[in-house]
Amino acid sequence: MIDSNDRRMVSSKRIRLKHSLDRLLLILLLLIDSLLEQQSFPPQLLAIRYDGNCPEEETLFPCDCDLNSHSIRCGSSITNPLDLRFILQDSFQVFWNSRISTLKNAFSYEIFKLENSSLNKLVPKTFGSYRFRTIIIRNNYYLSEIESNAFHETDRSLETLEFESNLNLFSTNHSISSIFKTIGTFLNLIELTINKCGLQFLPRLEQGAFKNLKRFFINNNPLKTIASNTFQLPALRVLDLSHNRISSIESDAIQMLIGPDCLDQFQHEVFYFIDLSHNDLGADSFQTRPFQSDCSLELKLNNNSINVVEERIFRPLFYFYTKLILYQNKLSCNDCRMAWLLKERFCYDYNQTIQYYSIIQSDCDSLHRYYFITECEKFREKFQSLSLPSTSSSIAIVDEYSRRFPYDFIENDPNLLKCPNENLSSSSKGMEQISILILILSSLWILIALPSSI
Repeated sequence: MIDSNDRRMVSSKRIRLKHSLDRLLLILLLLIDSLLEQQSFPPQLLAIRYDGNCPEEETLFPCDCDLNSHSIRCGSSITNPLDLRFILQDSFQVFWNSRISTLKNAFSYEIFKLENSSLNKLVPKTFGSYRFRTIIIRNNYYLSEIESNAFHETDRSLETLEFESNLNLFSTNHSISSIFKTIGTFLNLIELTINKCGLQFLPRLEQGAFKNLKRFFINNNPLKTIASNTFQLPALRVLDLSHNRISSIESDAIQMLIGPDCLDQFQHEVFYFIDLSHNDLGADSFQTRPFQSDCSLELKLNNNSINVVEERIFRPLFYFYTKLILYQNKLSCNDCRMAWLLKERFCYDYNQTIQYYSIIQSDCDSLHRYYFITECEKFREKFQSLSLPSTSSSIAIVDEYSRRFPYDFIENDPNLLKCPNENLSSSSKGMEQISILILILSSLWILIALPSSI
């Protein structure tokens, strides 16, 4: 029989054991959290572990939590930067204490919105220990500074960050450099928007910044110049710089060089997208090779002041399938510098004919070889050497010129756009070389293994 003293002793031991396990569990959780802070993990492992709960309304006030959108919103009642931090930290602490026994990480949310506040800055650890997948900072007129470490804790889960209509946020050189340095370290950031925020220039980004950023939208800012090597982001596929005041793009300014498998240079599914529409660009705005691309590209330049599509700038883009959109410019369609657009290259693949340079969309409905042959100095001397009757029709002149001087209007640069069958041939040769290498390695392995088996 077990007496009452023994029962009390067993019960006391169980209680002490439970308390010890609780403390150990808390220490383990803190240790795991500390280790996670030093690592980069897919955001789905870090962020959205939402269990359908909100913090207590009293602790979160004047902010509010929406169960349907899994979001927290703070608005015009927020006037002091420290108030916002205390609200989020206090509500988190109460929430943590109420949830720890169930071991549910219920402090991760889809969206945080800061709108129409009177805040002038975000201080370190503004978001407490909450984690968000999307943060939207909108219509905060006085906001002009984001201090280092403001996004502490949520920086590891953040995928989308939107700055919109914060007119003074990027008003000084210091704020621009500081904010880009801070958010450039967010390892899981995929999409960044800066719209109507007074951004005047783009700083030179540190190596490794924005390493996973795929979509970058910079719109409605007084941005005038894109300097050399501004965009060298290793994952970037969509760059929207429309509706700014850009008038100068320097050499190597925009480099879309992820390095995908682009054997099919005629692929019509555009891999990269660059939008420079609605700016102040002219023909002299581009330095040598402002764009670099290693796959198919759509480049929007509509609604600018470009009068000539210069060969030295745009021809290198056509190594891969390129869609160039130039509507609503001031194109001089009969300028002799536009003649290169008439160069043709036809590829024949499975009874389909694909024409080179047929993917430029502009207000020049048609460019006529006859005009360039007869009016441009580059072709006129050759035209005069044809000794054609004065009664020859324009069609006869173009046909005879093309027969005598075929390479003036046929693309013959082997470094530019290749036909699919050429790529197939190149790929086949590569496979042959790999097969030979495998055969050699197999033979060597057999020779090495033979002595041990004899």
